[in-house]
Amino acid sequence: MAAEKIAITSAIEILKKLSSYPEQEIVLILGVKKEFRKLKETSLMLIGVLRETEIHDFFSNNNQIAFHFKIAHKIKDINEKMDNIRKDMENFKFAVGDVNVYFKNDLDRKTYPSIDNSKKFGREEEKSMLIGMLTDSNIEESLSVIPIVGIGGLGKTTLAQIVYNNKSIVAHFDKQMWVCVSDNFKIERLIKEMIEYLTRENPDLSNPGAIQTKLQENLAGKKFLLVLDDVWSCDHEKWDILRNSFLIGGNKESNFGSKIIVTTRDSEVARIVETVSPITLVRLSEKESWSLFEIRTFGSGGATKNPNTVRIGKMLVDKCRGFPLAIKSLSVLMYSKRSDREWVSFQDNNADIWELRVGNGILPVLKLSYDHFSPPLKQCFVYCSIFPKDYEISKKTLIQLWMAEGLLQSSNDNMLMEDVGNEYFNSLVWNSFFQDVKEDKYGEVTACKMHDLVHDLAQSIIGNECMMVEDFDKVKPKEETRYLSMVGEIKTIPETFFIMNKVRAHLCLCRDDFYSPYYISKQMFLSLRSLRVLHLVNTNIESLPSCIEELKHLRYLDLSGNKFATFPKSITNLYNLQTLKMLGGNEYMEEYDMLSDNKYLEEYWTLPKGMTKMINLRHLEVDRGLKFPNGIGQLTNLQTLTDAGIEELGDLQLGGALTLVNVNCLSNNASAANLKEKLRLRKLHLIFKEDCKEPLRQCSVVSKNGFDVENKLLESLQPHPNLIELRITQFHGSRLPNWIDRSSYLSSLQKLKLNQCRNMLSLNLAGLCSLRWLDIKRCSISSLGLLKGLTNLEDIRVWDCNNLNSLRVPEEDNMLGLIRLKALKIKKCSSLATLLDGFFSLLRSLNFLSIHDCSILRNLSESIGNLSSLQELNIRYCHSLIALPEGFGNLSSLQELNISNCPGLVALPEGFGNLSSLQKLDIIDCHGLVTLSEDFGNLSSLQELIIRDCHGLAALPKGLGNLSSLQSLIIENNRDLTVLPESLGDLSSLKRLDICQCPNLVPLLEGMFCLTSLKTLTIRYCQKLISFPNVIQNLISLRKLYIICLKNLKLLPDGWRNLSSLEELFIYDCPALASLPDSLQELRSLKYLRIWELESLTILSEGLRNLSSLEELFIWDCFVLTSLPDSLQELRSLKDLHIGDLKSLTKLPEVFRNLSSLEELFIWDCPALTSIPDSLQELRSLKDLRLSGLESLAKLPEGLGNLSSLESLDIVDCNCLLSLPEEMQNQIRSKTLKIYENFRNHRQTWRSFIIAVKIDFCQLLLDIMTTTSGVQSMEENMNKSKERRRNTRGKSLQIDGITNVGEHCHQESSPATTPSF
Repeated sequence: MAAEKIAITSAIEILKKLSSYPEQEIVLILGVKKEFRKLKETSLMLIGVLRETEIHDFFSNNNQIAFHFKIAHKIKDINEKMDNIRKDMENFKFAVGDVNVYFKNDLDRKTYPSIDNSKKFGREEEKSMLIGMLTDSNIEESLSVIPIVGIGGLGKTTLAQIVYNNKSIVAHFDKQMWVCVSDNFKIERLIKEMIEYLTRENPDLSNPGAIQTKLQENLAGKKFLLVLDDVWSCDHEKWDILRNSFLIGGNKESNFGSKIIVTTRDSEVARIVETVSPITLVRLSEKESWSLFEIRTFGSGGATKNPNTVRIGKMLVDKCRGFPLAIKSLSVLMYSKRSDREWVSFQDNNADIWELRVGNGILPVLKLSYDHFSPPLKQCFVYCSIFPKDYEISKKTLIQLWMAEGLLQSSNDNMLMEDVGNEYFNSLVWNSFFQDVKEDKYGEVTACKMHDLVHDLAQSIIGNECMMVEDFDKVKPKEETRYLSMVGEIKTIPETFFIMNKVRAHLCLCRDDFYSPYYISKQMFLSLRSLRVLHLVNTNIESLPSCIEELKHLRYLDLSGNKFATFPKSITNLYNLQTLKMLGGNEYMEEYDMLSDNKYLEEYWTLPKGMTKMINLRHLEVDRGLKFPNGIGQLTNLQTLTDAGIEELGDLQLGGALTLVNVNCLSNNASAANLKEKLRLRKLHLIFKEDCKEPLRQCSVVSKNGFDVENKLLESLQPHPNLIELRITQFHGSRLPNWIDRSSYLSSLQKLKLNQCRNMLSLNLAGLCSLRWLDIKRCSISSLGLLKGLTNLEDIRVWDCNNLNSLRVPEEDNMLGLIRLKALKIKKCSSLATLLDGFFSLLRSLNFLSIHDCSILRNLSESIGNLSSLQELNIRYCHSLIALPEGFGNLSSLQELNISNCPGLVALPEGFGNLSSLQKLDIIDCHGLVTLSEDFGNLSSLQELIIRDCHGLAALPKGLGNLSSLQSLIIENNRDLTVLPESLGDLSSLKRLDICQCPNLVPLLEGMFCLTSLKTLTIRYCQKLISFPNVIQNLISLRKLYIICLKNLKLLPDGWRNLSSLEELFIYDCPALASLPDSLQELRSLKYLRIWELESLTILSEGLRNLSSLEELFIWDCFVLTSLPDSLQELRSLKDLHIGDLKSLTKLPEVFRNLSSLEELFIWDCPALTSIPDSLQELRSLKDLRLSGLESLAKLPEGLGNLSSLESLDIVDCNCLLSLPEEMQNQIRSKTLKIYENFRNHRQTWRSFIIAVKIDFCQLLLDIMTTTSGVQSMEENMNKSKERRRNTRGKSLQIDGITNVGEHCHQESSPATTPSF
């Protein structure tokens, strides 16, 4: 055996270097595709055999002779095959050397010039135009959509990013959201991502209605900006559904002034979504192109600028044809070329590349940049084609995948592979091959994306080695496939694809947690034995086949988001495994506080004993407590351990993050963990168990309070000074350890969070010179002042510290430590009675201050006036606050002020009108407030004002009319308010006015109707109003008028004809209103008319026919209305008609056929209605018909089955209905139409994917129809329809005799009945 033995490690390294060359590169150079593929496959096979031999020799104590005999013939062949490989390498002129010689140039360029994107982008005109459209009052409406259109590579996303982060835009909008749509326009996913952006929570997708409600709750009354990036879908219906998802209770005014930016390559998409003209991007001009190249290439440390380099540079830039992406890639190439000779050589040697066309429009300069990469960097880049376009790639995950595939190579043996991967990643960012880089709060990159054109380049190079599958029925298995990525809801890999036995990576991507489980068969693992990467995230699996242990080459396994009750035992035989993940939530969540929950701490995973054999494990990432077996210290390669409850950390070279759970339940020898020597450890979370008493019994010396043992325990867990984040939770000791308290030991620490340290009475953090975030929650400290030397502190949060009685002022030289403080948040500090004078004196950088729920706080410090940089101030739930300091008016930078739930506040301070920068003011639930300041009218910058629930306020200041910038005024639920100031009519910029729940308000002022800029007027719950002034006609800009719950309103004026801009009119719950004005018919722009709960209304005018733009008409709860005007048939633009709860209505207009645009007709709760007109069958555009509560209806029109566009027919609670039309019965007999009983989800969050007529509570009809067999499961039919939808995604499809479009999303399934005749 010794004679046949080979140098395994050496052989592996040679073969790895050989296999690192991209196949496409060799083919382009030599044209020997077949030979190289054979050579490459041979090398990979040999690596596998050698690895298997190496593993067996290391671990197996049994059957050594049998194993060696079995593998003897393989080993005999190895030398021969190695000789053949060497000969082939000589023939192909390959040289086995250090590939990092090539990569050295990449690393030399890792210094990233800091260039402001706004300067280097070259789209100043478009940028200014877009900012203007987002803030311009002339296009201010409830929800505007602005498309950015242009072909790939022109910078649509970059333009949107720059504007999205512009300071004026951030200040203009209350909320901002960014969603990358791509070709996956699923409404559920988009709304989920919006909620995640707003709340940092992962919403439950099992209830679509609930997540839509959650979105509306988070956006209620907010002006938001939403960017939908890279939209491809031209589906009108989906777009309408998404847009309507923002409406709260159907109120289109709920998000007044909000904007949506849509970036797209398709002008048809822009046409569908636009409410204003799109911004169409063209290629950069010659001047803009050169400016972009010049700044990026000749910047600090870059190329030398002289006449020769400028001349060559302009020639090269000209060949980029105005594409920003191409110019940026070119600038990276030229940045490091210092001499003129290098520029000339580059120009001469690459003359042909500009004529190259790879794939579909890939820019030649991208291929040129790729050609200059080192071989390993090329491999790493090409590997990224396994991800779909627009996929957010986690940096940490990508490096782990590169490592699993053996793509990372370095000439520095002391350099960790993770660090090598970081260098590779940075190089791709620097070369503009990665974009949309995402950073965490510490400025460290966490994720990125690839531009579509860059992704196309990677795909063109990797060819058939990578297979991206959305539907296995549409692809065929290819034996050459090495990387298999499945996108969306795929249930399993068909057995016919098991011939792809050379697959090295299998990834399930873009899955939502409501998808059906992914099935993994035993045969799948036995067939795909070459797997190195297995990514099974959100696959809803609960177990793995035990034969997973056959995947001897597996190095990366991600089982996150699944339902495992414990670790699969079989994984312990995966000796090569480097990364194991079993996370339950979002991997990129910045704030992770689950471990602070006591209930959560009781949930553990017990690791199998065999884990100690996994000696190659480097990253073990879980999000619950772990119980480790003895000997875990043998895993000496472990770098990341997100949770632990162990002592055997001493020999582990941990990096990244470490969480120690139930620290006080360990033995007293915690110093054996040797945290002090773990120089790569960046984040440490120490969690003590609340009721653990064991250490106290073991300790021989215990203080009177019993907590000295925990003080000593924490002292022994001293980390390395490189630590940047430390969290301590439920610590019972009385003081911080010496390595924190009064110490500069943790000189790199940036974030400190102390949570539930209830015995800690004081702290001194003066030595933490790098500290930026300080978070103290549920601790017993009584003061906060010893902050000397904290020159970098930016954010202080003090929450639920009930013993905190003062924020005492340090000595003046100590206070210099807070000169960079930007945010101070104090919440639920019930003992804080006052902020002492001088506290705010030197906080020159503070721009955010929040004081919340400090119940005995009586006053603020007079020094608050010194906060010259303060932009936002929130004072909430301070019930004892009686006054604001006189210096309040000195806050010259204040832009947003919220004072709410301060019932003791009786007045605003003098000088309040000096807040010259104030843009938004909310005064809410201040019952004691009786007056506003006399100089209130001096707030020249004020744009939004809300005065709500201030019951003691009897009048508004006379100077209100001087607020020349005011655009939105909301006056709500102020019981003592009796009159509005005359000056209200002088608000020339006012666009929105809400007067709500002011029961003592006397008639409206005529001057109020001189607001010529007003676009939205809401008057609601003002019981004493009996009429409107006749001058309503002066509101010439009015677009939306809501008249709601005016119980005594008897008359509306007749001066409506001048309201030429009015688009929406809602009149609701005005029981004394007996008629509508005749001039209503003059509203030529009216699109939406809703009339409901007008109990005295007896007739509608025939003049409704003149409303030529009307698209939506709702008539509800008008109990004495006996008929509808025949003129309704003239409303040719009408799309939605809802008629409901008209108790006296006996008939409908006979002629429906002229309603050619009608798509939705709902008729419900009209008990006197006996028939539906036969002309209903002429509604060729009708998609949705719902009949409910028509107790006297005996039959349906015979032609109902001929409605060719009908997608949904709901018949509910029509007890006299005895039959269906003949045509529908024929369809049922032929089983082309199904009828379901008890389908109770009548109005879904999104339009149903229609395959059926739904009948509910129509007992007579159902009794007749179910006399014969035909019972069918609703769930079964829904599953079948779902399968058909996947096979026809993006197309129109005829199913069961009814054309369907849209997507079904149901919340509940009930047993169903299919009738037969």
